[in-house]
Amino acid sequence: MYKVFLNDKIILPGMEDPSLAPSEVISLRPGCPARELKEALTRLVAVEGIRVLRIGREGEAREAWELLAYCLGHESAAGGFVLNGDDRLLMIHRNGYWDLPKGKPNAGEELQATALREVEEETGIGGLSIIGRLRPSYHVFEKLGQWVLKESLWFLMRSQDTAPPVPQGEEGITEVRWVSPEEYLMLRPGMFPSLHEVADLGWTQMGIGME
Repeated sequence: MYKVFLNDKIILPGMEDPSLAPSEVISLRPGCPARELKEALTRLVAVEGIRVLRIGREGEAREAWELLAYCLGHESAAGGFVLNGDDRLLMIHRNGYWDLPKGKPNAGEELQATALREVEEETGIGGLSIIGRLRPSYHVFEKLGQWVLKESLWFLMRSQDTAPPVPQGEEGITEVRWVSPEEYLMLRPGMFPSLHEVADLGWTQMGIGME
């Protein structure tokens, strides 16, 4: 099952981490009221020593996800792990973080089409083809006083475009760069924590080592 990120904190739905000290964890039962979940999210953000919100225990993942889906707003996005012919990864810098290009679907738009469109709009890179799919990533954020669970779907892509990338400034993107596996490892600490496992898996599924 998947972790959910809230900034640099983690929500574990139906998962446990025995390495954590009790003082680092808030624990909820899956059937708790919505008020308890929202209070726990606020405390998770506010208290420095707390690292994890655990909802349920091993074997209760379905119930934990049902609680999140019922109590939180929901948004979807789609994007791409894009390699060029030199096996360099397309990365963007937005709002102080290194990121992969992604965005929200238009009304009625299939998420594969969203991913292709957003990559091209945010980076100016075309010649794209989808060759596979990665695991989704999840993060929670607060918007207009409401907690929102965002699911981002990721597609493995190749690009044959040799033109230089162009950042979409109106989306807060200040830089677009093709990076080697070695450069990726240097930039990885500056990525959103929710993307670390996704991007690492992308290199693996493409058969490219990062040593």
